[in-house]
Amino acid sequence: MVDQLYLMFFNLFFTSLPPLALGIYDQDASADMLISRPSLYVVGRESQLYRSHSFWVNVIDALYQSTVIFFVAYSAYNDTTADLWEFGTVITSSCIFVMLIHVASEFRSWTYLHAGTLLLSVLLYLGFALAYNAQCVSCPGLPNPYWVMQHCMSTLMFWATLFLTCILAFIPRFVIRSLFGVFRPSQVVHSLLEQRQSQQRKKNDMLVAWSRNSPNLTVVRTNDNHSRSSGASSNVARDQTVTDIVQT
Repeated sequence: MVDQLYLMFFNLFFTSLPPLALGIYDQDASADMLISRPSLYVVGRESQLYRSHSFWVNVIDALYQSTVIFFVAYSAYNDTTADLWEFGTVITSSCIFVMLIHVASEFRSWTYLHAGTLLLSVLLYLGFALAYNAQCVSCPGLPNPYWVMQHCMSTLMFWATLFLTCILAFIPRFVIRSLFGVFRPSQVVHSLLEQRQSQQRKKNDMLVAWSRNSPNLTVVRTNDNHSRSSGASSNVARDQTVTDIVQT
């Protein structure tokens, strides 16, 4: 059902680049944050990300994804004129796209390199499949997949099956990740939120004034401090406004 060349190149070419980018270049937090908060290293030092039950959770997720991949394609192509190789091509394409989306969900710092590895993996698979199905008319020792990928890509059923499979296969992981992010965020997420809020406060405290008649740019930083009286009432006093003149 699945061409043996696709099985050989699945881990070797089609899905090997995104995990490399994830393992080498991905990072949860910036270097400055990790230096200022060494306690964040406790996540890796105490192995908090991969516990003993994590293996079985991934096994269950893999079983669910494989079930979705097969039965969505089976339901879509049941009672049609699709042959064994067309059905196998749909299964292979669904496996590759689901796996790439799965790896993309693990990225924490999206860069051009991360996006490039995903795009290159898709292009490698589609390019190889189109070339292989166009050239291998009667290859010795191999099946005859002539023009199968070209026919699949020209039908709406193929793309609808891929889209629906990717959505259904990723729903449980997306829901669980979202719930953990809302109700039980990690220490790294807490630190990133605090850093973003601090930067936002600094940005809101900075006022910039510019006049067309003046060559100077006036940067005004305001700070509001609240002082409480010892009695029942409280008064709010505004600190002095510091004005820096920056030559443009």
